[in-house]
Amino acid sequence: MRVRLDSLDPGALFVIRALPQAAEAEFSVLESEVTMLMDKAQKKLESRGRRT
Repeated sequence: MRVRLDSLDPGALFVIRALPQAAEAEFSVLESEVTMLMDKAQKKLESRGRRT
């Protein structure tokens, strides 16, 4: 996860809101979901002509 966070530009913010059922989830599942959402956010920013 640290590698993913280190890929953000200095000053960039990425907010994660965990729902109660996340407490029961395996770390690998949560990590996979966060990775997917970070990739999705990156692509959205790039399509708008910005970079994170």
